[in-house]
Amino acid sequence: MNVALVDLGSLMLCASRRATVLPNMGLVLRFAEPLTAAELRAEAERLASSPFGLGRRLAPARVPGARPRWVAAPELPPVDVAPQRRSPRELGMWLADELSVRHDPEHGAGWRLAATTDAEGSMVVALTLNHLFGTGRDIATTLY
Repeated sequence: MNVALVDLGSLMLCASRRATVLPNMGLVLRFAEPLTAAELRAEAERLASSPFGLGRRLAPARVPGARPRWVAAPELPPVDVAPQRRSPRELGMWLADELSVRHDPEHGAGWRLAATTDAEGSMVVALTLNHLFGTGRDIATTLY
């Protein structure tokens, strides 16, 4: 199937609005040493600082019938730090829950940064976002 990229974006937006399976993607990082809440907040601010990265949201089109456009996001989404340690099973459930969060780049945050600690004391950080922000390669190249 050969579909233009802009049409794929329209399909992702439609899926975000209506589908039960969310068009989410995520990056998971594991750090041997725990990060502070201030360090995670600083990383979220860095991720949101670029209007070409995650610092944007969808706004209505200026012309009737046109596609929505990207504009600068007015606020930073909250950073969630879960203090308790998680067993491997609980960590898997936490990651599944993070990927199940509905990200709404039209009316709210299109992404989320969350962290928890695994059973060994390492910090696991999950960046989850709506696929409208790009592909995995786009995100990795733009953000890191």
